[in-house]
Amino acid sequence: MIADEELLYSFANAFFGYGNLEAPIWFVGMEEGGGTSVGEINARLTAWNQRGRRCVEDLPEFCRATRVAHLNQWFDPRSNIQRTWNRLILMSAVLMGKEPLDLESRKVIQRSSFAREQENESLLELFPFPSPGIRQ
Repeated sequence: MIADEELLYSFANAFFGYGNLEAPIWFVGMEEGGGTSVGEINARLTAWNQRGRRCVEDLPEFCRATRVAHLNQWFDPRSNIQRTWNRLILMSAVLMGKEPLDLESRKVIQRSSFAREQENESLLELFPFPSPGIRQ
């Protein structure tokens, strides 16, 4: 059961995603992956509330605040690259006029600068809640 219905409603109406709204690049998707349990949704809601209910969050900082393992795995130095972010990181680099990046460079960007508050892109979603799959 969702812990706080008012918080759920606020999140649904005020949370847009991650990154920097002043950035020159905006990626807009349907929704985040995940959302496989009520516990994960509550963790996201709690983190969002504790961090000030901002409409756009810093991706790694928000994920760390949730304390949800599968969200934080992408920021570990030993992690693989997240499939969707991989393409977006590559596209962002090209749009910013950088040379094509090798896999290790994309992993470093994923861990350090992708969809951060002061960086070059926003990662926004049409729907505020994560979904485990397109049919759910």
